[in-house]
Amino acid sequence: GGGCDSNAHINDCGGGGGAFLSIKVDVQNIAKLKFVVGQGGTKTSGWGGGGSASTHRYGGGLSGIFIDTNFSISSGIVNTNSIVLAVAGAGGGGSGNTQNSVSAGGGGGNAASFTNGRAGGTLNDGSNSYSVWNGGGGSDIGGAGGDGSVVDGNAGVKYKGGTGGSFGAGGAGYYGGGSGGGGSAYHGAGGGGSSYWGGVGVTLLAENGGFNGGLNSGGAGGAGVGYTKPNGISDGGEVDANG
Repeated sequence: GGGCDSNAHINDCGGGGGAFLSIKVDVQNIAKLKFVVGQGGTKTSGWGGGGSASTHRYGGGLSGIFIDTNFSISSGIVNTNSIVLAVAGAGGGGSGNTQNSVSAGGGGGNAASFTNGRAGGTLNDGSNSYSVWNGGGGSDIGGAGGDGSVVDGNAGVKYKGGTGGSFGAGGAGYYGGGSGGGGSAYHGAGGGGSSYWGGVGVTLLAENGGFNGGLNSGGAGGAGVGYTKPNGISDGGEVDANG
């Protein structure tokens, strides 16, 4: 999921939840697979392509399965020439502000037909609406950056969320969500990344998009199979698997 602010000067808000995706792969003709495990957004990182931003607004990193051929990853970002079998979109970074408003990060998208990641969602903003300042969810193209009054957000790209600067960054995905834009007081949130599955021998078993964050809480991830991380396993990385 995406990160968010948490301090006395900026209202607490939640980053978006990541998507859940389950597939079956026929590995008869596949020599080796690469598994990428994305990191939730923090104030310093979102390994796996989460958009970067300042304090607590990083987007989450994608998780996915790739063919070993042509696969590479640099500084935590998957090369766009990598051959993908499945990607679960990550949540966007939330972004509080100084005007008693909360911009919650967008959830990661479902996988069917490049279903969009959710756009960042503004909550608790009284009579005003600043939804255009929030980053758009990724789809089969990157999510658009938010349209701020002072600074516009940046669009997401393949496997990477949009860079957020002082506002919520986009979550990574098949295509990343856009980052939020904003002004001197209101700060837009990042959109969630899209999910994807496909290729010869790949069958979809289950999928569920993540949800937007909320006031003082992160968004729920897509409902799926629970898993407890063993001791000694890092929060983000890549793993080989021989066919």
